[in-house]
This record gives sequence, C-alpha cells and structure tokens, in this order.
Amino acid sequence: MVLERMIAATQLKNQPDVAMFIGFIFVLVGFITSFLIFVTGMSVAMIGLSSMLMVPYAMKILNLEKSRYRSVFSKENGAVKFYSFLFFGMAFAYTILFGVLNPKTLQIAFKSQLDIIGAPLASSVAGAFATNWSLFYQIISNNLTIIVVLILLSFVYGTGSIFVLNYNASIAGIVYGSILNAFIWGGIPLFAYPWLYLPHTILEILAYLLAAVAGSILSKPLTKRYKSLIYRDFSLLFAAAVLLVILGGYVEVTVPFAFLQ
Repeated sequence: MVLERMIAATQLKNQPDVAMFIGFIFVLVGFITSFLIFVTGMSVAMIGLSSMLMVPYAMKILNLEKSRYRSVFSKENGAVKFYSFLFFGMAFAYTILFGVLNPKTLQIAFKSQLDIIGAPLASSVAGAFATNWSLFYQIISNNLTIIVVLILLSFVYGTGSIFVLNYNASIAGIVYGSILNAFIWGGIPLFAYPWLYLPHTILEILAYLLAAVAGSILSKPLTKRYKSLIYRDFSLLFAAAVLLVILGGYVEVTVPFAFLQ
C-alpha cells in the first residue's frame, strides 16, 4: 500500500514514535471499515482489520534485523520500542473511540470487549479483599495463558502477536475511555476510580510486550553464532513477563480494594 512505501524500515527503527501514529491511524481505519461492512461483528472485525494493516510494518522491523541478531537489551534493537509505541498508539485510539461514541454504538463496537470486562468487574465489585484470592488465581491463569499465546503466535508467525496486543489495547481503551464517555454522554464510568487500575495495567501491558518480543526473537534462525544469545534473551524476557503477570495480579486484587475499604 502507499503508506507502507512511505515509511521505511530504518525510519521505524530510528523514530519509534512513528509506530504510535501507525497504531492510532490503523485502529481508526479498522473501526470505520468494520462499521461499514461488519456491523454485527465489528468488535472483533476492527481488531482483525487493523492488525492486518500493521503486520507489514512489524515485518519490516523483523526483516531489518534478520541478517544478524541484536540482543533485545541492545540500543540497536528496535523491536521493543516498536511494539511499545505501537501498543500505546492503539490504546490511545480506542480510548478516544470509546470516549466519543454514543452508548448504543459502544454496545456494538466493543461488544466482545465489554463481555470480557463484565464478569471480572461484577465479581470484584461483589467480593471483598479476603475473598479475592480466587480472583487473583483467575487473573494469573488468564494472563499467563495470554503470555503463552503471544509467544506461540510470535514464534510461529513472527508478527502474529499483534492481534493479541491489539485486543488488549482495546480493553485498556475501554477502561480509561469510559471516563470521557461519561463526561460527554452522562452516566457512570465502568470504573469509579480508573487510576487505581493503572498500576496493574502498566505491569500487565509490559508483560505482554515482553512476551511478544520473546516469541519474535525465538523465531529467528538459530545460527551457531547467536544461538546462546537468543536463548538467553528469550529466557530473561519470559521470566520477566511471568513475574510481571504475578505482580500485576497481586496489585490488581489489593490496591483498588485497599483504597475503597
């Protein structure tokens, strides 16, 4: 496509903020396209369409570093920055969309995401801190599953993790966009104190990003020269992602309830 040719791989690497622009614009394109064509299933269609548009740019980053492996802890590696800026661009777009759309349209555009949020939200509101350890284990289990899926998708397809990152960006957009929506259209936000959920959101997002990068580096050709370095980086990233998920789950079931009690 025309925009793909306008943005070179070196520009994505040296100016990672361009990835934020890509994430933001393509989420809007995915939303508009799915609204016009896939209205009844647009909550998933907009994720799929926007992810497809982002894949070529992720491939550019991967192909740029295919000739030789650079450690993810090296300043020369652009994958971590690319995925991070891409995610925040997507999350910002979903926040704006959820904030400005009328409630009726929201129920269609974000149906799948609202269903996902609904059950944990209901249980967390009904339960007290003492009974929330079952919720803690549920959160850990779900997030570890996402970590494994991200790694497998990145390993098999290289850029397959973009779909999962995109979907989680839409969840984050709902949480923080609900404040803007309540301000514009009236009503009550989904979360009365959304900033209380910011600490665990940051931890979980970081875990997802590390898992996506871990899977992508594992998909690289295991030449004898870089084999040990690739395994080392993967192990460190995977361990960090798991620890962040556990820490994020603990923060999620303690911080909000400690404040609200």
